Amino acid sequence: MFSIFARIYSAWVGILLIVGLVLFIAVSLVNDYRFKLFSNPLLGPAAQFVQQGYQRQDTEERRQSWLELVSTLTGTSWQSIANTRRDSEYSNVDWTSETVQFYHPLDEQQGLIVTVNDWEHMATGLGLLVTNELSLVPALDREQRLAQINALLDIGVQRLGWRNEGLGFVLERELENGQVVIDRNYALKQFYVYVPAGSEQALRLGPIQEFVWLTPQITLILLVGFLCVTALGLWLVLRPLQYRLTRINHAIDIIAETGKAPDLAEKHSDALTDMWHHVQSMAERLIQLAEQSQQLNQAVSHDLKTPLARMQFALAMLDPDEPLTEQLKGDVRELNQLIDELLLYHQLSQKNPGRNREDESTYCFVSAELTALVSRMKPGSGLIELKLDPINRAGIAVHHWRRLCRNLISNALQYGHGHTLITLITRHHSLILTVDDNGPGFQDLALDHAIKPFVRGDKARNLSHNGHGMGLALVETLVRHYQGELSLGRSPLGGASVTVVLPVMNDESVVPT
Repeated sequence: MFSIFARIYSAWVGILLIVGLVLFIAVSLVNDYRFKLFSNPLLGPAAQFVQQGYQRQDTEERRQSWLELVSTLTGTSWQSIANTRRDSEYSNVDWTSETVQFYHPLDEQQGLIVTVNDWEHMATGLGLLVTNELSLVPALDREQRLAQINALLDIGVQRLGWRNEGLGFVLERELENGQVVIDRNYALKQFYVYVPAGSEQALRLGPIQEFVWLTPQITLILLVGFLCVTALGLWLVLRPLQYRLTRINHAIDIIAETGKAPDLAEKHSDALTDMWHHVQSMAERLIQLAEQSQQLNQAVSHDLKTPLARMQFALAMLDPDEPLTEQLKGDVRELNQLIDELLLYHQLSQKNPGRNREDESTYCFVSAELTALVSRMKPGSGLIELKLDPINRAGIAVHHWRRLCRNLISNALQYGHGHTLITLITRHHSLILTVDDNGPGFQDLALDHAIKPFVRGDKARNLSHNGHGMGLALVETLVRHYQGELSLGRSPLGGASVTVVLPVMNDESVVPT
C-alpha cells in the first residue's frame, strides 16, 4: 500500500510544481502586458512632448540641453540614438521592479530611448511638460491648447483652483511655494499630480492608477485556475487506480454471479494486486466450501430418504389403531418435511436473487391456492380469518407459494392462541401477504436472528411445541429469491405479525371488478 501512496504523493508534488510553474509563467505574461498598458498613458504623451521640444531646438547643443532638462524633470535619462525602428515600442519590461525601456522615433535618422522605474517622478515631469506646452501659446489660446492636450492624454488634465481641493496644509504650502505636489489615495491605489499654474491655480493630472500586480480579479482567476489544473492533474493520476478498482469490483460481482474467480492480468506489482490475489484466493476457498457443503447436504438428505421410505413401508404394515404407530407416522412425516425444506433452502441459497428464476410463463393463482391451503389446515378450536383482494395470478412458482404460505400459517397456528388473521393485497405491482396471530409474539427475537435455520424463540415459543426452526429461514430465502422484503412486527391481535412483499405482480394479476 505504501508504494501506491508514495506514487500518489509524488504525483501530487509534481502536479503542484507544474501548476506553480504554469501559473507563474501565466502571471508574468499577463502582468507584462498589464504593465505596458499602465505605462503607456504616461510614456506615450511624455515622449511626444519631448519630441516636439527636441524638434523646436535649432542646434545640437540646445537639443542635448533639452534632453538633459527633461531627464531632470522626469527623473529618467532621455537619450537620442540612431533610428532603427519606425514605431514606438517597449523592451526590457520587468513588472516586478516596475521598470520598462521605451523607444520613440524622432525622425528618419534619430530616435529617443528612455528607461523608467520611478513613475511618480515621471508623472510630475509629465505635468511640467504640459505646463511648458501651455506656456508656448498666447494666454487667450491656452484653454484651446489644454483641450487638445486633454484629447491626447488618456489621463485627465484640468485647470482649477487648488484651495477647494482639500489638499491639506502641507501640500497647499508647497503649491504656494511653486512646487509640484502629489496627492495620494492609498485606499484606491491612485494619485493626482498638481502643477502650480498662477495665482492659487494648478493643473491637475489624474487620477493616475498605481500598478498593482495582484488584483482581486487576478486572484480569483489564479485560484480558479489552480483548482481546475489541480483537479485535472489528480483525475489523471487517480483515473488508473479507479479503473483498476472498478475491474476488481466487477470481478467480485462475477464471482458472486457465476461462482468462479476470473483471472485479472495486473501489470503493476503493488498493494492492489496483492489485495486482488487475496480476494481471489479467498473466493476460491469459499466456492470450494460452498460446493462441499452443497454436496454434503444433498448426499445426507438423499441418503435419509431411503431409510425413511423403508420406515414408512414398515409402519404401513403395522396396526393403524395402535397409538405408537400414529405417533411414529407423524415423526416420519416431520422428518420428510424437514428434508424437503433443507433441500429447497439449500437449492435457493445457491442462487442469486432474481437470477435463475422460473421463466416469465411461471405463475400461480395465489388467492385460490391460499384459500385451498387454509381449508386443508386444522386450526383446532381456533379461528382463521381471511382477507383477500380479488387477485387473479402472480409470477411465482406454485410450490414456492404453497411452501411460503404453509410455513407462515403453521407458525401462527402453532404459537398463536387460537386466532389467526391472513391478509393478501396488491400494491404497486407487489404482492403483500401478512399473517397475524394472538400469541406471545417475537418479543426480543431480532429479525436477523429469527430467520436463521434451526432457531426458535425460546422465551416466546415453548420448545415443547413441534417444529424444527426452518420455517422463517425458508420463508426469508424464498422472499430473497424473488427480490422481496420480509419484516417482523407486533400484530394488532397482540401477537406476532409477519409481512412478505413480493414484486411479482403484472397487469393481468388483478381481477377486473
